[in-house]
Amino acid sequence: MVYLLILLGVSASIGEGLLVKAYGKKHTGGGFLFTGIISLFSMLFFVVTNQGGFQAAPELFIYGILSGVAYAGAVVLTYVAFSIGSYALSNLILSYSLIFTVIYGLVFLKEKASVYTYIGFALLAVSIFLMRGKDQEKKGFSLKWLIAILVSFAGSGIFGVLQRMQQIRFEDACSNEFMIITLGISAGSLIIIGLFREKSGIKGIFSKGNLYAVGAGVCNGLTNMFTLIVNTMFELSRASAVRSGLKLLIIYLISLLIFKEKFTKRQLVGAVVGAVSIILFNF
Repeated sequence: MVYLLILLGVSASIGEGLLVKAYGKKHTGGGFLFTGIISLFSMLFFVVTNQGGFQAAPELFIYGILSGVAYAGAVVLTYVAFSIGSYALSNLILSYSLIFTVIYGLVFLKEKASVYTYIGFALLAVSIFLMRGKDQEKKGFSLKWLIAILVSFAGSGIFGVLQRMQQIRFEDACSNEFMIITLGISAGSLIIIGLFREKSGIKGIFSKGNLYAVGAGVCNGLTNMFTLIVNTMFELSRASAVRSGLKLLIIYLISLLIFKEKFTKRQLVGAVVGAVSIILFNF
């Protein structure tokens, strides 16, 4: 059951990424407003699914505000990275954000890891390296893209740790409230910044970007919901690694079967190594 939930969460995350990439390629600008709308609809997803009313201790707002800042930075800079850089390479670097939650789980939560877990981690790292995009070695690195993807990487990792910290602190009792606060801070800050910085693009974002943003927002809400559920059922360090490896494999399959992209032998080996690493996490 837990692996099905991970698969559903990964599928929703990939769906969001494809929508963001599609919009960023078709339309320039509107990054703050577009990602603000994504956060808004993701927040509404949690508002609608919330049961028992909104109950939040003052301390929860501290976690939510910190998380909201990290989340806002990650989501808007992921949009920038996807718009100007390689989708495959951007996903590759973002997948390393699991390092934050893995270290937190093993070091601070004292989660136990078997020898298979460590082998799985090692093979996952090898898989990520082998499956890097074939054009990456030929392309130059834009400084804007590099800054955007590294800050997004850090923001994603910090958000993942804060999400788990509040679950432990409140014994999984305030997960929806936490996400509402987090996404509300993210949506509010991004939309306000966008209204000041992107005045000329307001009409375009609401006429051309609505469907993309709403769809990405719903996918984002589903991703976070499944992540919260899985974190209560599965060790954080293992769940993060499985989620990352599975996401890369699905991206690989989509590129191969739907977009008909050509892959090198090195990448084929990387896909197999990734599958083996996921199997090892079951032991």
